[in-house]
Amino acid sequence: MKAGTEVTPTSAGERAGQKKNTKTKESIILIYLVLRNISLVTLAKRL
Repeated sequence: MKAGTEVTPTSAGERAGQKKNTKTKESIILIYLVLRNISLVTLAKRL
């Protein structure tokens, strides 16, 4: 019983952590793409 109760919270925490990591990675990618698009637009305007 003790082993089971000890394992469940850690696994749940790991799952939450994995979800957080994927969300942060997605947001970083989105920010990168937005910044790249802005830089491309500014370059086009300069030309």
